[in-house]
Amino acid sequence: MTDAVGGTRAEAQRTGDVAAPRAELTGYVGEPGGSGFARRIPASITTRNELIDALSVAASLEHAILLQYLYTAWTLKRRPDEGLHPKQERLMHNWGQTMLRVSHEEMIHLGIITNLLNVVGAAPVLHRPNFPQALSPESPFGLSLTKWDDHTLWRYERMELPRGVPLPPEPERVPDRLLGHVSSELPNVIEFDYLGELYDIIRAGFVNLGEDAFLVPAGVDTDTKWGLQVRSIPAVTDLESALAALDLVVEQGEGAPDDDEDSHYALFQRLRREFAELPAGFVPTRDVVDNPRTWANHRDSPLPGTYIENELTRRVAAVSNDAYRVLTLLMLQMFSYDEPPASGPAMLVDRELVKSASKQLMSSFIRAISEILTEMPVYDDPADGVAGVPFEVYEEVRLSPRHEPRFTIVMESLTALENDCKQLAGEAGIARLATLAEHAGWLRRNLAEGVSRAD
Repeated sequence: MTDAVGGTRAEAQRTGDVAAPRAELTGYVGEPGGSGFARRIPASITTRNELIDALSVAASLEHAILLQYLYTAWTLKRRPDEGLHPKQERLMHNWGQTMLRVSHEEMIHLGIITNLLNVVGAAPVLHRPNFPQALSPESPFGLSLTKWDDHTLWRYERMELPRGVPLPPEPERVPDRLLGHVSSELPNVIEFDYLGELYDIIRAGFVNLGEDAFLVPAGVDTDTKWGLQVRSIPAVTDLESALAALDLVVEQGEGAPDDDEDSHYALFQRLRREFAELPAGFVPTRDVVDNPRTWANHRDSPLPGTYIENELTRRVAAVSNDAYRVLTLLMLQMFSYDEPPASGPAMLVDRELVKSASKQLMSSFIRAISEILTEMPVYDDPADGVAGVPFEVYEEVRLSPRHEPRFTIVMESLTALENDCKQLAGEAGIARLATLAEHAGWLRRNLAEGVSRAD
């Protein structure tokens, strides 16, 4: 048996032949609006509740990781007037597309974990702690919204590191913006080192529980196809399909072999090499700050973020948080399989309608408002840095047990987005905010038409 980074123990764990050397893993699930709480995950899962706890930790981590990737992708420069010549402009585009591809696959991973929670009898887990999160037993690589630079790429390379592969070389220099809290993040003990290690334990838990673990709801999708691209989230209905789904997660990123050129680890290796080859002094990003916030402090995130002092920018960032909240609500409904009502509005029961709305909100609203924010000042002087989407969670998003209130809540939220964007467009003179107002209105009307057709 080898140590935590060796392949021998992982292979044995995968087949259930040996127990992990640790008695427990620590997993964190953030409690929005309050302090976080830790879940102790036994290294050998033998009960449904233990399996649900482990899957909940995985869902929280996958959610946070994909948001990090999106944030970093959206910090890249895009236009010639930002100092890019055509070759650099193409390179920035390719880098952004690669990062978005990885984030799309992380969305698939989140969908897989959510389906696994569903079939073992648990609700979706889409809450998570706010950014940043320190290095800790539940996150040995930390969780932070940062722009594209060598330190960020190193951190992502570390996140996706296959077991048995040496740690990637650290950046020659930690960015000044990270000094002062890096050393305080270091824990005495990291209780799991790789996401692949957590997935090994989850996989072994399914093997231990066998077919008794599955409480498959009626109407479970054969293929959810959720994401910004048409990529499949495989259906999970039994042990065989559950293990295959977990293997897909590992193969795409966490724990993938280092000779797999399409793995997330290999992609981040390539991006880091390409970044190192650029001329000294070239800056690929806008001057986006780390971990922007509309609230000065979050109880579930003890590390400091960057408070957005500019009032107009802070209000636009708050709108982006509201849009992210609506997206979370749509995702909760998409992964719920309760029976539709016998009569009345059936919006959000139509799963294709929910999927379409989710994609539109992410690709056409949240991404667009991110591009606006990365050109808006955090402070009064634009030279002191620009903002980004904070992805803040003010309070836990909860799904109504009844369908009609869900319809009302989503429609009210989209109306609020439309009105806020209209008002801010007038005050800021930013035409793209007016376009976003039109898009929110279109999305609301489209959903209303879908409800009418479903009645």
